[in-house]
Amino acid sequence: MGCWGIKPYETDSAADWFGDLWDEFPVPSKVEETLKLDLEGSHEEIRAAAHLLVQLGDTYIWPVD
Repeated sequence: MGCWGIKPYETDSAADWFGDLWDEFPVPSKVEETLKLDLEGSHEEIRAAAHLLVQLGDTYIWPVD
């Protein structure tokens, strides 16, 4: 397919790069764990994790298993 859009991650190579990145650095699992924390005691960490998910939560960037 190659390139399907104009954004930096809308190419096969870029999507593969993000897939490899998440394999090497388990950021998605860290975000998921953080979002399950108690809101009362971890609201700042949850906010940071939610922000990261909003910024990178695109189908071609974030793993969607």
